[in-house]
Amino acid sequence: MSQLASRTPWIAGQAGSIRLEQFDSSKQTLDQALLPRLSGPVHLLCGTLSERTLSILRGASRLLSTKSPRIVLAGSAQVGSEQLEELFCVLNDCGYDGYFSQSHGLEDMRRFDPDRHQADPDHPDYAAYFLYLPAATMHGCRAA
Repeated sequence: MSQLASRTPWIAGQAGSIRLEQFDSSKQTLDQALLPRLSGPVHLLCGTLSERTLSILRGASRLLSTKSPRIVLAGSAQVGSEQLEELFCVLNDCGYDGYFSQSHGLEDMRRFDPDRHQADPDHPDYAAYFLYLPAATMHGCRAA
């Protein structure tokens, strides 16, 4: 485990992944906590959709724009459509393209409908996961 990861348990080892739920955003932003001490890449941010996750990502705009990690978020029926829309706007403003999971593959976030894809976790159209990639990462790949 890297020295930085041993002092900051919300960073998962040398892979450069950050578990958002374990970061305490009440004292500083993710940008303030991480960027001054980080010399290598951050490959992955992962977490569960929540108001807290949204708050953390609001405070990570420099990290997102300079390190360009992939972002994977687990869906949550507890998050309202306004919060989802704000999250999507924050990440889009940082240069990310969004996708959500469906049984047949990934769908572009522009097709996301919270009333259909987040209303009922037992429904086949429920979006269980969201993937955000730096723009043009999926170039040449086909989202469903």
